[in-house]
Amino acid sequence: MSLKFGLTRWAGLARFTPLILLITLSTISGCTVMRKPTEQTVGRTELEQKWQQHQAQVRALDNWSIDGRVGIKSPEHAGSVGLVWEQNPITFSLYMTGPLGQTVARLRGAIVDENQQTVVLRVPDSEPLISDSAEQLLYEQTGWQLPFQALQDWVRGIPMRGEEFLYALNDKGLLEKLEQDGWIVEYSRYSQIDGVDLPGRIRANKEGTTVIVSVRQWTIMNW
Repeated sequence: MSLKFGLTRWAGLARFTPLILLITLSTISGCTVMRKPTEQTVGRTELEQKWQQHQAQVRALDNWSIDGRVGIKSPEHAGSVGLVWEQNPITFSLYMTGPLGQTVARLRGAIVDENQQTVVLRVPDSEPLISDSAEQLLYEQTGWQLPFQALQDWVRGIPMRGEEFLYALNDKGLLEKLEQDGWIVEYSRYSQIDGVDLPGRIRANKEGTTVIVSVRQWTIMNW
């Protein structure tokens, strides 16, 4: 069941206990708390503190990798691939494989400056394709509409920087649901990796498209 967030629709959120609903403007530090009148102040404050601490902890993890699968279903396309994703502050690399381990695609990117990056997509039996947008390359070659830029944060269990969002927390102060850039993102199966809680399953929905990332293994390389 999808969750529809609204600034005035508190009743639709009552089934999430405990629940924090926030709208964040451009940075984590600048946020306006939308409080539900019936919530207990003590419980709410404790969850908010846990959430802020967790965000700071996770944002410090900028050199990591995951091994798992990504699947997508839309009116036009459906399928899944194995995924090895390595990310650091300057570069990223995604290696996608089919059910028998064959290479499906390799996507590599590097930040040129604050406002530009270079992305290279390689698929079997084709010349490398170069762009400044990973999303555009993937869509043109596979038809998959992956919110790749946002997923770099979402996959770690935090909102994408610089965009407004709404979210609900679980009883540990971790993301349970997130609404951002038109997507509804649901989190489950958190695991503690080197003392940090990281999601094992992310399900994102937008206008009939569903993206699911399942993580078998997290590796933190700068902790």
